[in-house]
Amino acid sequence: MEYIIYFLDIIKWVIIKILQYSEQLKTIAEISILIIGGISAIKGINYLKSLREKRALSTFSFWTHFNIKLLMLKNRLDNDHSIINNLFSEEIRATWNNTGAPCSDENLKSFLLLASETLVLVKSTSDQMPAYPGWTDDYLELVNFLDDIFHYDISNPTSCFKFYKVPTTVDMRNNLCIQICETMNRLSNGIKKVQKETEKYICSTKRKF
Repeated sequence: MEYIIYFLDIIKWVIIKILQYSEQLKTIAEISILIIGGISAIKGINYLKSLREKRALSTFSFWTHFNIKLLMLKNRLDNDHSIINNLFSEEIRATWNNTGAPCSDENLKSFLLLASETLVLVKSTSDQMPAYPGWTDDYLELVNFLDDIFHYDISNPTSCFKFYKVPTTVDMRNNLCIQICETMNRLSNGIKKVQKETEKYICSTKRKF
Protein backbone atom coordinates (compact mmCIF):
# COMPACT_ATOMS: atom_id res chain seq x y z
CA MET A 1 0.00 0.00 0.00
CA GLU A 2 2.81 2.45 0.84
CA TYR A 3 4.27 1.90 -2.65
CA ILE A 4 1.01 2.87 -4.30
CA ILE A 5 0.79 6.02 -2.18
CA TYR A 6 4.38 6.82 -3.10
CA PHE A 7 3.75 6.43 -6.84
CA LEU A 8 0.53 8.45 -6.64
CA ASP A 9 2.48 11.24 -4.98
CA ILE A 10 4.97 11.14 -7.86
CA ILE A 11 2.17 11.45 -10.41
CA LYS A 12 0.63 14.31 -8.45
CA TRP A 13 3.99 16.07 -8.33
CA VAL A 14 4.50 15.60 -12.08
CA ILE A 15 1.10 17.08 -12.89
CA ILE A 16 1.66 20.05 -10.58
CA LYS A 17 5.06 20.74 -12.11
CA ILE A 18 3.66 20.63 -15.63
CA LEU A 19 0.90 23.08 -14.69
CA GLN A 20 3.23 25.40 -12.79
CA TYR A 21 6.15 25.50 -15.15
CA SER A 22 4.79 24.63 -18.57
CA GLU A 23 5.25 28.21 -19.71
CA GLN A 24 8.81 28.30 -18.45
CA LEU A 25 9.92 25.05 -19.98
CA LYS A 26 11.97 25.93 -23.01
CA THR A 27 11.94 22.63 -24.81
CA ILE A 28 9.49 19.87 -25.54
CA ALA A 29 12.12 17.48 -24.23
CA GLU A 30 11.73 18.85 -20.71
CA ILE A 31 7.99 18.29 -20.82
CA SER A 32 8.59 14.81 -22.22
CA ILE A 33 10.86 13.96 -19.30
CA LEU A 34 8.13 14.84 -16.83
CA ILE A 35 5.52 12.89 -18.78
CA ILE A 36 7.80 9.85 -19.01
CA GLY A 37 8.30 10.05 -15.26
CA GLY A 38 4.55 9.95 -14.76
CA ILE A 39 4.16 7.02 -17.15
CA SER A 40 6.90 5.14 -15.30
CA ALA A 41 5.10 5.71 -12.03
CA ILE A 42 1.87 4.33 -13.51
CA LYS A 43 3.73 1.28 -14.81
CA GLY A 44 5.21 0.81 -11.35
CA ILE A 45 1.76 0.84 -9.80
CA ASN A 46 0.48 -1.69 -12.34
CA TYR A 47 3.49 -3.94 -11.70
CA LEU A 48 2.98 -3.91 -7.93
CA LYS A 49 -0.73 -4.48 -8.38
CA SER A 50 -0.08 -7.43 -10.69
CA LEU A 51 2.52 -8.88 -8.30
CA ARG A 52 0.17 -8.67 -5.31
CA GLU A 53 -2.68 -10.18 -7.31
CA LYS A 54 -0.47 -13.08 -8.42
CA ARG A 55 0.61 -13.73 -4.84
CA ALA A 56 -2.97 -13.50 -3.62
CA LEU A 57 -4.17 -15.91 -6.32
CA SER A 58 -1.31 -18.31 -5.57
CA THR A 59 -2.10 -18.30 -1.87
CA PHE A 60 -5.81 -18.69 -2.57
CA SER A 61 -5.09 -21.69 -4.80
CA PHE A 62 -2.91 -23.29 -2.11
CA TRP A 63 -5.59 -22.86 0.54
CA THR A 64 -8.18 -24.41 -1.78
CA HIS A 65 -6.06 -27.51 -2.48
CA PHE A 66 -5.01 -27.87 1.15
CA ASN A 67 -8.57 -27.49 2.43
CA ILE A 68 -9.86 -30.13 0.03
CA LYS A 69 -7.25 -32.62 1.23
CA LEU A 70 -7.95 -31.77 4.87
CA LEU A 71 -11.67 -32.39 4.41
CA MET A 72 -11.04 -35.68 2.61
CA LEU A 73 -8.71 -36.89 5.38
CA LYS A 74 -11.17 -35.80 8.06
CA ASN A 75 -14.19 -37.41 6.39
CA ARG A 76 -12.43 -40.75 5.90
CA LEU A 77 -11.11 -40.81 9.45
CA ASP A 78 -14.48 -39.73 10.84
CA ASN A 79 -16.24 -42.55 9.01
CA ASP A 80 -13.72 -45.29 9.79
CA HIS A 81 -11.53 -45.15 12.90
CA SER A 82 -10.01 -48.50 11.98
CA ILE A 83 -7.84 -46.65 9.44
CA ILE A 84 -5.30 -46.13 12.23
CA ASN A 85 -5.60 -49.63 13.74
CA ASN A 86 -2.08 -50.51 12.64
CA LEU A 87 -0.57 -47.78 14.79
CA PHE A 88 -1.35 -50.19 17.64
CA SER A 89 0.47 -53.46 18.21
CA GLU A 90 -1.09 -56.82 17.43
CA GLU A 91 -1.26 -57.59 21.16
CA ILE A 92 -3.31 -54.45 21.77
CA ARG A 93 -5.65 -55.09 18.85
CA ALA A 94 -6.23 -58.64 20.05
CA THR A 95 -7.83 -57.25 23.22
CA TRP A 96 -10.37 -55.15 21.35
CA ASN A 97 -13.86 -56.56 21.06
CA ASN A 98 -16.70 -55.69 18.72
CA THR A 99 -14.71 -53.18 16.69
CA GLY A 100 -16.11 -54.32 13.38
CA ALA A 101 -14.21 -55.25 10.25
CA PRO A 102 -10.79 -53.63 9.83
CA CYS A 103 -10.16 -51.14 7.07
CA SER A 104 -9.48 -52.77 3.71
CA ASP A 105 -5.98 -52.73 2.22
CA GLU A 106 -7.24 -50.64 -0.68
CA ASN A 107 -8.65 -47.97 1.63
CA LEU A 108 -5.51 -47.96 3.75
CA LYS A 109 -3.32 -47.38 0.72
CA SER A 110 -5.68 -44.68 -0.53
CA PHE A 111 -5.54 -42.91 2.84
CA LEU A 112 -1.76 -43.29 2.91
CA LEU A 113 -1.48 -41.67 -0.53
CA LEU A 114 -3.77 -38.80 0.47
CA ALA A 115 -1.78 -38.26 3.67
CA SER A 116 1.45 -38.27 1.64
CA GLU A 117 0.15 -35.60 -0.75
CA THR A 118 -1.05 -33.48 2.16
CA LEU A 119 2.26 -33.75 4.03
CA VAL A 120 4.25 -32.75 0.94
CA LEU A 121 1.92 -29.80 0.36
CA VAL A 122 2.18 -28.63 3.97
CA LYS A 123 5.96 -28.94 4.21
CA SER A 124 6.65 -27.22 0.90
CA THR A 125 4.37 -24.23 1.50
CA SER A 126 4.29 -23.81 5.27
CA ASP A 127 4.71 -20.03 4.90
CA GLN A 128 1.25 -19.85 3.32
CA MET A 129 -0.54 -21.55 6.18
CA PRO A 130 -3.31 -19.44 7.74
CA ALA A 131 -2.57 -18.03 11.19
CA TYR A 132 -5.06 -17.94 14.07
CA PRO A 133 -4.78 -18.36 17.87
CA GLY A 134 -3.50 -21.90 18.45
CA TRP A 135 -2.45 -22.36 14.84
CA THR A 136 1.11 -23.45 15.68
CA ASP A 137 -0.05 -26.31 17.89
CA ASP A 138 -2.63 -27.46 15.35
CA TYR A 139 -0.11 -27.31 12.51
CA LEU A 140 2.47 -29.37 14.44
CA GLU A 141 -0.16 -31.88 15.53
CA LEU A 142 -1.25 -32.40 11.92
CA VAL A 143 2.34 -32.80 10.69
CA ASN A 144 3.15 -35.28 13.49
CA PHE A 145 0.02 -37.30 12.74
CA LEU A 146 0.76 -37.48 9.02
CA ASP A 147 4.37 -38.37 9.75
CA ASP A 148 3.25 -41.21 12.04
CA ILE A 149 1.06 -42.55 9.25
CA PHE A 150 4.21 -43.07 7.17
CA HIS A 151 6.78 -43.86 9.81
CA TYR A 152 4.69 -46.69 11.24
CA ASP A 153 3.16 -47.59 7.84
CA ILE A 154 -0.53 -48.03 8.57
CA SER A 155 -0.84 -50.32 5.55
CA ASN A 156 1.28 -52.99 7.30
CA PRO A 157 -0.45 -54.75 10.25
CA THR A 158 2.65 -56.70 11.34
CA SER A 159 5.44 -54.13 11.10
CA CYS A 160 6.45 -51.48 13.66
CA PHE A 161 3.86 -49.83 15.89
CA LYS A 162 3.54 -46.57 17.78
CA PHE A 163 1.57 -47.99 20.68
CA TYR A 164 2.67 -51.14 22.53
CA LYS A 165 1.38 -50.71 26.06
CA VAL A 166 -1.18 -53.33 27.08
CA PRO A 167 -3.95 -52.85 27.97
CA THR A 168 -4.85 -50.03 25.63
CA THR A 169 -8.56 -49.81 24.96
CA VAL A 170 -10.18 -49.11 21.63
CA ASP A 171 -11.39 -45.85 23.18
CA MET A 172 -7.84 -44.53 22.94
CA ARG A 173 -7.89 -45.15 19.20
CA ASN A 174 -11.28 -43.49 18.86
CA ASN A 175 -10.22 -40.48 20.93
CA LEU A 176 -7.10 -40.11 18.81
CA CYS A 177 -9.25 -40.01 15.67
CA ILE A 178 -11.66 -37.52 17.23
CA GLN A 179 -8.82 -35.27 18.36
CA ILE A 180 -7.03 -35.11 15.02
CA CYS A 181 -10.35 -34.59 13.20
CA GLU A 182 -11.08 -31.62 15.47
CA THR A 183 -7.63 -30.24 14.67
CA MET A 184 -8.25 -30.63 10.93
CA ASN A 185 -11.59 -28.91 11.37
CA ARG A 186 -9.98 -25.91 13.09
CA LEU A 187 -7.39 -25.66 10.32
CA SER A 188 -10.12 -25.89 7.70
CA ASN A 189 -12.15 -23.14 9.38
CA GLY A 190 -9.04 -20.98 9.60
CA ILE A 191 -8.50 -21.43 5.88
CA LYS A 192 -12.11 -20.55 5.07
CA LYS A 193 -11.82 -17.33 7.04
CA VAL A 194 -8.69 -16.06 5.30
CA GLN A 195 -10.00 -17.28 1.95
CA LYS A 196 -12.99 -14.98 2.28
CA GLU A 197 -10.71 -12.04 3.11
CA THR A 198 -8.45 -12.83 0.15
CA GLU A 199 -11.46 -13.24 -2.12
CA LYS A 200 -12.66 -9.77 -1.16
CA TYR A 201 -9.20 -8.34 -1.88
CA ILE A 202 -8.97 -10.00 -5.31
CA CYS A 203 -12.46 -8.81 -6.27
CA SER A 204 -11.81 -5.26 -5.02
CA THR A 205 -8.57 -4.92 -7.01
CA LYS A 206 -10.33 -6.02 -10.18
CA ARG A 207 -12.97 -3.34 -9.64
CA LYS A 208 -10.48 -0.57 -8.86
CA PHE A 209 -8.07 -1.09 -11.75
